[in-house]
Amino acid sequence: MDTFSSNLLYTCIILAKSGIARKTKGMSKQILALILFGVSAAYLSGPAIFPTAAIRPLNMPFIMAQRPAVAQLLTPPTATVTLRPTVAYVNTTLRGSATFMDPDGNLEGASAYRWLINGTPVVSGIVPQSLLLPLDNSLRSIDGQMPTQSQGLSFVTGRFGQAVEFSKTANSRLAYPAAGNVNPNEGSIEMWVRLTHDLDAPAYDDYPLLFSYFIDDEHHLYMEVNKDRISITSRNEGSYYGTWPGPPGWQAGEWHHLAATWSASANQLALYYDCVLVATDYNHFPALAGTASTFNLGSGNNWGVMDMVLDDVRVSRRALTASEIGAMCNRGYPAPNDEVTLPPGRTAIGDVVTFELTPCDDTGTCGAASSASVTIVATPLGNLQPAPGLLPGGSISFTMSLTTTAPANCRWSEIADTRYVSMTHNFQSGQDTTSHNTVVSGLRDLDDRWFYVRCQDTSTGRDPDDYERQTHLRVLGPWIGNYPRIANLWGNYSSTLGVNFFAGYDLMVVSGWSFANQASAIRAVNPNAKILLPLNATYGGPQDDPLTAEWWNSQPGDLGYNCLLRNSHGAILLVDYWGHPMYNMTVPYCRTVLAQQSVDAYLSAQPKKGNNLAYDGIYWDRLHDAISWLLGDDIDSDLDGQPDDPAALDAAYQAGMEDFFAQVRAHLPNAILMGNDAPQIYAPWLNGRNYEWQLAAILDGVKWLSWGEVVWDYRDWSGRGYPPHTTFIESAPEPFYSEKYTFRHLDQMPPAMEAEVAASYERMRYGLTSALMGDGLFSYDYGPDWHGNLWWYDEFGATHGYPSAALPPRGYLGQPTGDPFLLVDTLDTPDQVINGDFEDGLHGWSWWVNTGSGAAATFDVDATGGISDTAAAHIVVTSASDPWNVEFRQFDKSTVAEQSYTLSFWARSDVTRTVRASIIKQTEPWTDYGFGVQAVVTPQWQHFPLSDNASVTADDGKLEFSVGDVVGELWLDNVQFQEGALGVWARPFSGGLAVINTTREVRTVPLPHVYRKLDGSQAPLFQIRMDDDEARVSGSWSRQPANFSQFGNTVHVITGPNSLATVTYSPTLAYSGTYHVLAWVVPSTTQSSAVSVTIHHSQGATVVLLDETQGQIGWRDLGVYTFDVTGDNGAVLAATGNGTVVADAFKWVSTARYNDGSRVAQITLQPRDGIILVNAFRLFLPIVIKR
Repeated sequence: MDTFSSNLLYTCIILAKSGIARKTKGMSKQILALILFGVSAAYLSGPAIFPTAAIRPLNMPFIMAQRPAVAQLLTPPTATVTLRPTVAYVNTTLRGSATFMDPDGNLEGASAYRWLINGTPVVSGIVPQSLLLPLDNSLRSIDGQMPTQSQGLSFVTGRFGQAVEFSKTANSRLAYPAAGNVNPNEGSIEMWVRLTHDLDAPAYDDYPLLFSYFIDDEHHLYMEVNKDRISITSRNEGSYYGTWPGPPGWQAGEWHHLAATWSASANQLALYYDCVLVATDYNHFPALAGTASTFNLGSGNNWGVMDMVLDDVRVSRRALTASEIGAMCNRGYPAPNDEVTLPPGRTAIGDVVTFELTPCDDTGTCGAASSASVTIVATPLGNLQPAPGLLPGGSISFTMSLTTTAPANCRWSEIADTRYVSMTHNFQSGQDTTSHNTVVSGLRDLDDRWFYVRCQDTSTGRDPDDYERQTHLRVLGPWIGNYPRIANLWGNYSSTLGVNFFAGYDLMVVSGWSFANQASAIRAVNPNAKILLPLNATYGGPQDDPLTAEWWNSQPGDLGYNCLLRNSHGAILLVDYWGHPMYNMTVPYCRTVLAQQSVDAYLSAQPKKGNNLAYDGIYWDRLHDAISWLLGDDIDSDLDGQPDDPAALDAAYQAGMEDFFAQVRAHLPNAILMGNDAPQIYAPWLNGRNYEWQLAAILDGVKWLSWGEVVWDYRDWSGRGYPPHTTFIESAPEPFYSEKYTFRHLDQMPPAMEAEVAASYERMRYGLTSALMGDGLFSYDYGPDWHGNLWWYDEFGATHGYPSAALPPRGYLGQPTGDPFLLVDTLDTPDQVINGDFEDGLHGWSWWVNTGSGAAATFDVDATGGISDTAAAHIVVTSASDPWNVEFRQFDKSTVAEQSYTLSFWARSDVTRTVRASIIKQTEPWTDYGFGVQAVVTPQWQHFPLSDNASVTADDGKLEFSVGDVVGELWLDNVQFQEGALGVWARPFSGGLAVINTTREVRTVPLPHVYRKLDGSQAPLFQIRMDDDEARVSGSWSRQPANFSQFGNTVHVITGPNSLATVTYSPTLAYSGTYHVLAWVVPSTTQSSAVSVTIHHSQGATVVLLDETQGQIGWRDLGVYTFDVTGDNGAVLAATGNGTVVADAFKWVSTARYNDGSRVAQITLQPRDGIILVNAFRLFLPIVIKR
């Protein structure tokens, strides 16, 4: 052969073996093969002399082994299949793999596989793997591919065998052909990684890359590690992330498994850490435009080298599922070629399972199928009890038990991967039998322990290390905290605030899973702290919940089609405002799937789910006992084409909810289970509930709720259910914030506005003191569109790590020493009720029953049924309807508009019921006179002093009790209706007193003892805000909608100068004294820099110029002035200066503090306000944290 032909032949061999030919696939490869054939055939008579490529050091541009002899062309490839484990127990992951051999030296292409059970195919497809790099002393792939670039690399000890070390100082590079290996729109990459430095080291601050597929600056796919996060990122005319912030303390030298998947068809990115899903990004992965010729490991094309060691890298041609990645990551040995798994649950004992692989090379030539089979056998060890989960707080021991299929001796260890012979703990009973028990002692609160069990059969030769059972148990902490007890709903962890701040909360329902990484640290500071995982029980969004998406996309006849509530036309019903569907809890299949989903999520190791028992329980939203009110009149839960009867639907829905709770409780007997809006009928399964909106609604004027009804129901709930009892109640700031911003525009709220929201101290105190009337917890946040605000108030106490010389430590009130009581329990105003004690029979009273509605009732006097065995009214409802269809009433009651009144009475019922009472016009048109109250009546006698304001001045009012909605008996006694308000309640604690004024009047009341106010700097004694729509406007101002930075709903705007155009703010101050006067300004260069504000105060009038052109958005302090409550107080803004003048909100804030540390024997409270008082001679010392 001449030199030219020899070089041509050698070049063709190199092309055939390299990525160049691989990029072209098929026809181009065959053309090269024909060239080879022609050249070699022409010189058969001569010796075949091939130049030998020298083996170069690892950091040379590429590596070429000695060329092989020219083989016969187009010979089909072969495969040898392996199926593991060779002893296949039921419910075990099966792993098929194959060695690939191609006589022609071709690379492996898209080999096909099948799983067969008893000869019947059950799963088939293309082998996912496109490239496998063992990296054991070679950069060659398992099928012979060589890198296109390698430099600055070295081999070191790996996770399995050898691995490759990358170094920024050595400018390491490793690249492979992209064609046939990486599909930028569908794929996965898995790898074992050992960091050279701790993850939070500065070496990782510059976004080093684990994997990079770079097309151009606007189109690439890469996987990066950076101090506070691990990301799989796509850029396609913009960035899209699957990001995991805050990996838990990855230290130098630790091996961890990382995997990432991407799918343009599913529009999703996902990231996995140590076998579990940790981050997803839905609807953010559009297909990439273009392709890259190579991809890099350990760096980008020319930047981003990462200091690390890399081992066992595999690229797949599709997005692997979470179960596939989990199984592959957990195998415990190096990745075999062409691995495909069959997950547990597909086989039964006795089944013959076959894995079959048809090898195909990258020319498309396929060989004969090869297969291997195993027979499924019973597991030698039964389920280990207790199953993974929580043990009750206070547990010091538990019994661990299991059964074996054959007589055996069992041992246990708390160290993973301990061989049987090395396990030092024997089971205490059942040795040489099939039933085994042992008591594990020495437990303490907050213990978090794993237990591993292996058994050696006494009569068979089974290897005791071929099967293991394990359980993971954590002991709950105590629940003995003192009051006030503070909860946080859907907050997220802030490293800036730190562990000690969050340890101030007794209950946290988290928003982000970053809390899980800090859960142990929080409990170490506050052992009482309970951290709950939020999950969906009754609704979900198809955009972020795979199960909901599956049901959303199902078709008639599909098993999940009826799992979302639909109307009689088959359309999915959506909740107003939030726009999500509701699950059909009336269907057993649906609620069973949902219950199992909650259990699986809680027990999951995934950081975005249960994170290995990091949480103390589950919190669900929307735990209603009825559904008909939420979705309208046309709900067709049984898909019969007809709207359901609302009463029957609600009954079925409630029964379904109870079954759902029972299923979850059976699996998680000691976990805290609770949620929002759960009625007391669910108490047998739940630890508590959240009263999310009720107190705020009362403050906002909702008439059909009363403070007594809500708080007494909360008080009752707080002592019910599974222990520990975790009921909490919330309050929230004024509603106009959420009405303005909704959940869609919260990101447009300026920081100063958020601070103003948080400064609604009166509404916070109303909620906190309401909560202290019961034995639950309190939460205060923006609600209902934005929960989890990290607002901490003086009344909560000083938190850990934030010592205060003035504020007491958290829990400063101690334990309650009595029930709530009225500080003033009588009124001296005339009683308008005739014969309210019923000692004169039913004289003065009448009744009405709307029999046309189906209601039926009788009315009489029980001569000895009263509170003191005296007479009482006795009402028996024998057929229920709406409440107002059965009335017990008295006429000729007088009211004065805006005057408060109190209706007081004693009541009991044979069943718990709500009794409603109101004053309306006693003749048509039955006008509502404003007074309306309600009470939850139970079988025990209770006294109800219920206050409300009248809205009409009249003397023809009808006092009516509406009781027609519940069948049963009701007794009423000592009914009184008087002018004035009772409603200043107090509850004693070992450390002080909680007091709340529930009325709409200013009340001054005596205290049982001398107490001391807290000594705090936060809340002013009094503050009042007036927006421009409450002010008096003079001149040609234009009233315009306020933007998201301006206060309230409107602003008044005019072009200055126009000194006759004024806006006058006249506040009603509760106390005389000195006040800051503040004006809300949203600056703009087009506005006036010299707006005149005249402040009228006790010493006269002061003119201040307000610059509206510069500064930050928010309050501008116009100075401190003295005001007298009897004076002509106010501020007048005039449209002076050049430019636009904007009149927005003004505010008066007293310099005196609400909690001023003073001693008091009586207290004055503004309407619907509260205060916490501490024992007069109690001394609080600062908290000291040892560091």
